[in-house]
Amino acid sequence: MNQDFQINETAALPPSVAAPPVFSYAEQEKATLQQQFAAGASWFYWIAGLSLINSTIAFAGGSWHFIFGLGVTEIVDAIVTGTNLGTAGKILAFAFAVLIAGMFAIFGFLSHKKMRWPFWVGMVIYALDGVLLLLFSAWLPVAVHGYVLYRMFAAVSAVRKLGELEQ
Repeated sequence: MNQDFQINETAALPPSVAAPPVFSYAEQEKATLQQQFAAGASWFYWIAGLSLINSTIAFAGGSWHFIFGLGVTEIVDAIVTGTNLGTAGKILAFAFAVLIAGMFAIFGFLSHKKMRWPFWVGMVIYALDGVLLLLFSAWLPVAVHGYVLYRMFAAVSAVRKLGELEQ
């Protein structure tokens, strides 16, 4: 046997080969719930931001929009554009969009503090917005509303479960 090729079992493995840390089931569940909660609460920011972008595009005379925005702001923008209310009408429509987007941003901020009521109030308003889109047969935005509501509901459930784990 050749003595030049001995294996040194006491040598440390490089960090890239070291075993990953072992987490308990409770730690893994808590991490999963935290991620689910944060993702669901972040939807309020997405709704606010994309609705505001949609209204900015409409204000500038553009014709395309994101499907993740709010139907109520799109309807107001379409009414102002279709009735040719001029600059004053556009400014009022944009101010309305800023107000609604601000409300959703506040829901996002409070939801990230693990408050449940902003989730519920925001989800009811977003569901009503989905019903409004349903009246106009906007099927893809309605489907997006359904998906977002599902994610928000999962986030509320995660907040409840996190509260139970912390007790």
